[in-house]
Parts: sequence; structure tokens; C-alpha cells
Amino acid sequence: MSLHVGGDQTRGTDLTRLVNTGALPVSADVASVYGGDASVELDRFGDTAVRLPALASGWSAPRAVIRVRHQAQSGDPLSPGSRGFQFGAMFKKDERSAGTTTDNGDNLVQRGLASDPSQYKLEVDGGRVACRVKGDAGAVTVRSSVPIYWHRWYSAVCARSGSTVTVTVTEHLADTNRVTRSSASGSIGTLRWSKPKTPMSVGGKLAADGSIIRSATDQFNGIISDPFLDISS
Repeated sequence: MSLHVGGDQTRGTDLTRLVNTGALPVSADVASVYGGDASVELDRFGDTAVRLPALASGWSAPRAVIRVRHQAQSGDPLSPGSRGFQFGAMFKKDERSAGTTTDNGDNLVQRGLASDPSQYKLEVDGGRVACRVKGDAGAVTVRSSVPIYWHRWYSAVCARSGSTVTVTVTEHLADTNRVTRSSASGSIGTLRWSKPKTPMSVGGKLAADGSIIRSATDQFNGIISDPFLDISS
């Protein structure tokens, strides 16, 4: 799965369509509450990307999250099981992106909640990228050492291979790309969801029914480009 802004949408307009150019059978739309919206922006290459709501305080702060649902008639193609997989995105966060009760983190790509039997999650929290992969045998979390600055573009990828989880952060600097990898190992087991229609989210936190978790959305405040999920065959 690889999502891109579709059609002739232009910078500054509301996002109306996301196109999947990957092999997984998914569709994507925008879930929103309190007037939150996703709009079209440009990434560091000048290609179209998604701009998500700025940080705002209060229960009724505008929020918008990209919701990815699989379209398979049976099975769960968004679940990697015990196979290796990787997921990630390119991003640039706002100067202010945390500090309220409903928005105290910046989620990039996620499926499942911390309380669920399974989860994979990539986020920017506390000024660092972190990844968590949880299965029926345990959870492994790895946190990058790279500080995330609001004015800079980054790419982040989380990969699970056996018992090892690796997070790779690429800093896109003016004259070079600086790549840093961090890994951790432990028991993970198999990832599976009792509700196989549980969506994957980009830019925030969703419940199994696809609704936004209003009490703690962890809204990504900034621009996200080219989110993807790649599961080994």
C-alpha cells in the first residue's frame, strides 16, 4: 500500500481523493471532527502531500485523520501476522505540535490501540520518532536518537523482522540525507485483530469502527507525504 494525493488537486484546496498505488486492496478517506479538515500541500520535492490540522486547545479542537480500510472480501490484508513488514511516511511537523490533553503527540501511521491485543504504530513524541509493534507474545518499542525539528523534512520507516524492530529516520538536509537506524528486540509473536475491518490510520488515532478517538487523538500537526505499508509475501 502506498498513498498519494490523487487527480488534479492543487495546493491549498481541500483533500478530496487519495490514490493507492500499492498492491494491497485498500481505500482511503478522511475522518474528521469539529470542523477539522485535510488539505493539499507540497512536500520537499514539490509533489502533492497532505496538510493536517494545526494544534488547537480544547475538547472541540478541529481534528482530521486519514482512514485506510481494506476492501478484501475475506481475510485481513492489513495484518502482517508473523511476517516481516515495514511502514512509514515522509513528514514535516509544525512548530507547535503537542501539549494539550487531546493532542499530546504526532501519530504518523498506526493500526490498533495500545490496549488492543495487536498494534503497529509509528509516531513523533517528545521530539523523537518511536515505533511500537505488539503481537500475541509481547511488544517491542524502539525510539530513535534523532531530534525532530519543526522546520525540517524527515522520512521515518519502522520494520519488523522476526523479534527485531528497527526504526530508520532520514534527515533531509540541504546538501545530503543523513540516515540513522535504531533497533530493539524481544518477543512479539503474531499480529492479529479480532475485528478484521479495523482501519489503519495516518496522522492520528482511530477506533476499530473508524471513528476518531476524541479523548486523545494524537493529531499529527503538519504535512505528511507518501504513507505506506509493505508486508512480506
